[in-house]
Amino acid sequence: MHARSRVYWGLRLFLSTVIAQFCLLMVWLSLIGEFDLACVDDLIKNFDPCSAYELQEPSSTFYSPSTRPILVSRLNALTLNVQSELQRQGFAPGRIKVERMLNMRFEGTDTSLMVLPGDEDGDGDEDFEAAFRRVYKAEFGFLLEGQSVSVDDIKVRSDRPLFMPSSYCCRFEESGKHSIVSANPSFRRSPA
Repeated sequence: MHARSRVYWGLRLFLSTVIAQFCLLMVWLSLIGEFDLACVDDLIKNFDPCSAYELQEPSSTFYSPSTRPILVSRLNALTLNVQSELQRQGFAPGRIKVERMLNMRFEGTDTSLMVLPGDEDGDGDEDFEAAFRRVYKAEFGFLLEGQSVSVDDIKVRSDRPLFMPSSYCCRFEESGKHSIVSANPSFRRSPA
């Protein structure tokens, strides 16, 4: 094969690839044109799927059987606030999962640990002290027996659900030759 022939076929392959990519770009642009761009802008401004929503309050109390109901009631209030905010943003209540945590430390120490109790901790009913002792022992290799446990912060966090809010669910409607994309489930466009 001659050098001119190689250049010819190389140039032809290059141009056919560029033309194919251009055609694909035009198809994508025509599909994007079907979207209600104002809705997409609103979605981008108000929806960040990579972040978590959390509320945190300071606390300066010891963890004991007498203070546990007060801490749990504060956690319950924060949980309701987190859930109502995510519902306000359009997430279905069944998709919202919260994590309830206490920032705890042994009295007289500077190092506090954010504790998320598991089912295996203590009585299985959000036993924060058992969870703290488990995490502290795993982190430092020892426990300070006889020391009281302080609670520095109360925190409730919810990772945003992986699915978009229901108000942003797009659906396709067949209308003659074209598919119409609607960002509002109640929106229906009549065929022209």
